[in-house]
Amino acid sequence: MARPSATRAREPRRSASRGSPFGESWITDDQLNPYELRSGRPPATDGEVVIDQHSADLADLVLGEEIEVLTKVGPATFTISGIAGFASGDSAGGASAVLFTQYDAQTYVSSPGKIDSVLVRGADGISQEGLAAAIERELPTETEVLTGAEITKETQDDIKSDMAFFSTFLLVFAAIALFVGAFIIFNTFSIIVTQRQREMALLRAIGASSKQVILSVLVEAAVVGALASAVGRAT
Repeated sequence: MARPSATRAREPRRSASRGSPFGESWITDDQLNPYELRSGRPPATDGEVVIDQHSADLADLVLGEEIEVLTKVGPATFTISGIAGFASGDSAGGASAVLFTQYDAQTYVSSPGKIDSVLVRGADGISQEGLAAAIERELPTETEVLTGAEITKETQDDIKSDMAFFSTFLLVFAAIALFVGAFIIFNTFSIIVTQRQREMALLRAIGASSKQVILSVLVEAAVVGALASAVGRAT
């Protein structure tokens, strides 16, 4: 029905930070590999890696160059055998990617002898659900089997969860900025009104009502606020 098409060993962590580096093994099946080679070739022997196009451009890295990679077991030197990207861009959201041979991925970013996931491609006419069910029957109960659609949804949920925290973080700062802005505006107009008490007293003396004086202050505040907003939007 199907055969294992590729195995993947990858760093068992996830970061909400945009541009965070990560490492994983190069997937040998072109139909399952999300990366596409822009130049060079896949890592053929241990000590070779493929890096993303975005990182290569930023650091002026070229094929055959040696780079030092900070791994879970410490710094290690690798030779760039290829540079890859995606159909939609040069990197995964700006993240720096280092793609190893399976052995190096297990040694430097996962655990020796450990496989974190196995990617399977079914024969023509086999549905994702049917393939997943058939594989699940052959594996221990503690093994998780997911279809491509389920993995996509899980990834989207993780991103939404990360973005929810980031959005809350931004909203807190927006609330602080709003409070500080309101405090400054209140103090500014309080000082202005205090400085113009004589002028307001004179207006009252020549017959202006309290309502008219208050209205004039509010109109002045509205005009100043509108002009300041216009200048702020223009700049």
